[in-house]
This record gives sequence, C-alpha cells and structure tokens, in this order.
Amino acid sequence: MSSPSAIEAAKIGIHIPKILLPNSDTNLTKWSVIACDQYTSQPNYWDEVEVLVSENPSCLRLVAPEVLGRTIDRPLRNRKIWTSMKDYLATVLEEKTEGFVLIERTLPNGKIRKGLLIALDLEHYDYEGAKTMIRTTEGTIVDRLPERVTIRREAAIELPHIMVLIDDPKKTVIDPLFQKDLRKLYDFKLMQAAGKIRGFAVEGEDIDHVIRAFKGLIKPDHFSEKYGLEGEKPFLFAMGDGNHSFAAAKVVWEEVKAAAPNWESVKDHPSRYGLAEIVNLHDESLEFEGIHRLLLGIDVSDFLTYMENSLRGIAYTFEHMEVQELEKLLKSLKGEEPQRLPIVSSIQTGLLTLTEPTHTGTAASLHSFLDAYLDEHPSIEMDYVHDSKLVLDRGQLEGNLGIFIPALRKDEFFGTIIQDGPYPRKTFSMGEADDKRFYLEARKIRR
Repeated sequence: MSSPSAIEAAKIGIHIPKILLPNSDTNLTKWSVIACDQYTSQPNYWDEVEVLVSENPSCLRLVAPEVLGRTIDRPLRNRKIWTSMKDYLATVLEEKTEGFVLIERTLPNGKIRKGLLIALDLEHYDYEGAKTMIRTTEGTIVDRLPERVTIRREAAIELPHIMVLIDDPKKTVIDPLFQKDLRKLYDFKLMQAAGKIRGFAVEGEDIDHVIRAFKGLIKPDHFSEKYGLEGEKPFLFAMGDGNHSFAAAKVVWEEVKAAAPNWESVKDHPSRYGLAEIVNLHDESLEFEGIHRLLLGIDVSDFLTYMENSLRGIAYTFEHMEVQELEKLLKSLKGEEPQRLPIVSSIQTGLLTLTEPTHTGTAASLHSFLDAYLDEHPSIEMDYVHDSKLVLDRGQLEGNLGIFIPALRKDEFFGTIIQDGPYPRKTFSMGEADDKRFYLEARKIRR
C-alpha cells in the first residue's frame, strides 16, 4: 500500500524512487561520466575518459556517447550496454535509499549548483507540447528518439543526465534541505576537472516537506498571480537538459502500457517513471546563454527582402549599424521588451527590433518567418552556435548571415512556455559542457 507521502507526491507527478549507487569498493570518480550528448565534436575527450576508466566499473559501459554514433556497430554496442547493466546489478550496484537525493555540485568555475534527484511520472508528460504538469521547453527532434528508445526498451536500469527546472524564486523547495542533518551518500571529485559532487539522502519527514513545497508552487491563486494568467492548467516542471532521453522514456512507457492487458496490471510498472535532477531556475549558478543562428549558402538580399515582406503588418524597425557598433551591442544583449535581433551579413548589418511581436519569446518570433524560408530553400545550412564572436566573423562572409539570439530572462521563462508552448529548438543553453550533469545514480526500470 502506498504511503501518505507517495500518494500526495503522485498527485503532482512525483514518484519516490529506490536509488541505486555503487558499492564502497567502487572508485566513484571513474564510475561517474558526463552526459552522452556532450563533446560530440571532441572525440579526444571520450578517448581520455576511456583511458581513465580502464577496467573499472563505470557508467561509460552503460551509456552511448553520441560522438561514437557514426562509426560504431550499434547493435553490438547496445548488447554490451544491456549486459553490463545486468552484471553491475549483480556485482556493483546497491539500493542506498528509498527517497530523494539532495545534490551539491561544485562547478569548474567554483559556483555551487543545488539539485534534488527525484522520479517523475511520465503520465504527466508529453513531448509534443501538451499542457501537462511536466512540459518540454524546446521542440523535440523526433529523429533523435529511435536510438534512445532502442536502448531503453531492453535496459535493466536507467541513469539520468536529465535536469528539470522549477520556478521557485523564494527558494522553498531545495534550499531548506541544506539546513538539515542528512545522511551522506557520496562525496568525490568528478573526472576531467569538472568539479566536485556531494549527495545526501532525503527520507521520511523531509520528503513530506519537499512535497508540500512543490505543491505550494502551483496553488491556483499563487499560480495565476505569478504568471498573470487565469484558468491555466498547473505547470510545475520544465525540461532543461536531457529532453530527448525523457521523451524516449515516454515512448517506451507508452509501449509497455499498450502491451498490458489492463491498467491495473501496469500502473505500478517501474518504466512509468524517469529519474531527473530538479534545479531551481533561480539558482545563482544557473546561467542561460543564447544560441545563435548562422546561415550558410544563403542569398542574403533575397532573405532580407523576404524578411521585410514577412514583417508587414507587424510594428518593427531596422537600424543599420557598422560591425563595430553591433559588436558593442552584443555585450549588453538580453531578453527584453521590445524584442531585438542583431543581424550581420556582407550586405547589411544592423538591429531588427520587434515592438509588437507575434510571440512572447524572441526566438519564436524569429522562427515564425525563418522556418518557412528555410523550408523553401533546403540547400541553406543553419548552424547553432554558442560563440557570438564566431557568428560575427563568419556572418560577414559572402553567402552567410548571422542572427543573434539574446539570453532568456529567468522571470519570463515559465510564462513564455505557458503562453507560447515550447521554445524553438536550440534557443538556450544551460551553462558550459563541463557544467552538465554526470551519470551517477541509477534505478531499476524492469520487473
């Protein structure tokens, strides 16, 4: 029978998981590796990880680094992953707590990110943008799901690199836990100079505190007042990193449901849930950065004419600038009203300002006309680039055009998703590669 805490948690899409961690003989620095979608253009990083891990038990044997995707025998790799999972369940992994894990991650820059590992109910999530308790923040690339789905179908355990955001400006959920005397689960340095991490078991009455605090964020009057919207369905969790892994878990869960004779036989199946680290949007360590667009092989004059025609009927201005002026502007560019989109090219450089935009988010307003143009001109290549200097330099070359996306404002992040749905893909980044979550904790997902 479910405990009162579990019943209350289930109402808001939370499950209290049984957390697996390696036994005391395991070198945790070698066990824990960075998210599989990092360093995709730097295979040397993963070569170094292979050397560091050597013959030691490691999450490297349980995940599929994307950098190897084009060259590896995938069916063979998948079989090795599934076999390693079973071996580690028998020889390495132990159940350390039935509860949550409070996480203190010291980043390479010295800042500390606070997190809370929980399990989320996939019944409360839809990666296509439905108004559920758990919502996607960016467009899901369906083509990226099949490989993840294939691995999860036969996986005995899951190891999350997923980070999910909550909008908790008063810091009521995670921060109070750091004032409590919690049982330490782990404390070690991460490999490749990625900082340190400590974890503590959140159990018993402390779980009750967490659930009450989560529920407080979505009280109807509080929710409506915070976002200035009436009649909206509660929205507690916004996917940060790992959206495609969470979406793959959803696909597999739907398959498990479809194969079951009835709901009663499957409602408590472990694949119904997915582990994720919850991080407060207002954590001081969390920095949003815009991801810019670099268009290659484009007829710049034709695009600028198309843009002008597309914006007819919308209040906007275009201020011509020298490249040096634009470079100064980029240093102060932030998400704000009115929406501003700096543009650089060999023909025309300047600042597009949308004073009465069609969408709440700047990137969404851009893609309201950019996507249609790209559909009509499939030969154009669009790169997503974090480095504004690179976009500025390459955008000036003939046949190229750069468009700069401002960093998102934290106080508008959730409200924009409520009003407009998910952001266009690759709108924002949460920190540098070394700041990403490392695989560490695990949970059984098969009966």
